[in-house]
Amino acid sequence: MQNVNDIVINPRINELLIKILAFRYDYERPLTIGTTGAKVLLSLQLSKEVTTILKKFMSDMENPPSELYEGLSDRDKRGIFRGELKKTLMEILTTEDTLKFAKEVFADHTVRGYTWNSWNEQGEQIKYWRPELIESLKENGVQYDETSKQFSYADTTLSISITPYLSTSFIMIDLSEPLYENLKNEINRVYSYGLFTSALVLSRKLVENLLIDILRKKYPVANNGLDVYYITSKRRFKDFSVLIEELEVRKADFAPDGSTVEVILTLIKPIKETSNSGAHSLTFYSNKNEVDGLKIPELIERLIYLNTRL
Repeated sequence: MQNVNDIVINPRINELLIKILAFRYDYERPLTIGTTGAKVLLSLQLSKEVTTILKKFMSDMENPPSELYEGLSDRDKRGIFRGELKKTLMEILTTEDTLKFAKEVFADHTVRGYTWNSWNEQGEQIKYWRPELIESLKENGVQYDETSKQFSYADTTLSISITPYLSTSFIMIDLSEPLYENLKNEINRVYSYGLFTSALVLSRKLVENLLIDILRKKYPVANNGLDVYYITSKRRFKDFSVLIEELEVRKADFAPDGSTVEVILTLIKPIKETSNSGAHSLTFYSNKNEVDGLKIPELIERLIYLNTRL
């Protein structure tokens, strides 16, 4: 059987993987992996040396050591840490690490969507990154099968397994809208890798859109209901907190489902408090129990139910 680590990998492959992961989770010029991307890599059960480096990076990013780069701000130190991580990963990733990394990237639906994106990143179009990654692997004799999601080398399947951080899905309910299904799948994906802040932010966006759907259905444009949820002068929907207020002041309109609306209001307000329009007000959630305690799946089920009653 082929020893995976006997295969020599072109450095360009790791460079592409780091760019893709950084663009996907930690976008900041120049493209370097941040704490979210590092957490994804930690979930892939990479080699011991890489895992040790990633854990130290996470610790330094959270509390930049005062003895390092004396005189620089914590922000500047974090920028240096990101650059150092990129350089170190380029040097120490084993071939098995690289293929685990690549398998994660290939399975990501958002990354697949980059092939339709014309975004230019520092002179490179990101739509070419994934196809170039596949071609670069081929040049190293490694084939990736999109159907089986397996790698092979010299006609022999390579055993590369990834165990998610968590094996259970977060949101189980079936959502009829394809867009919402895709969003649900992404929420479940980041949740399974322990990216709880990301799961919360995406869940909040899903809840907000489900609430808008309810208000649009209950107060259609034809009945002059647009002002309930939309600011015509600014050509945008009202803020999440205002939408909640609109539902609360109009809960009598939803009889005989008033009790459902009351439950929705009880569940939705704590989610509203997790963030407002100011980006720096976002709370970081590192604990699964904190996110589970918000009862987001139950809230989504209630919103779906209320929508069907209209």
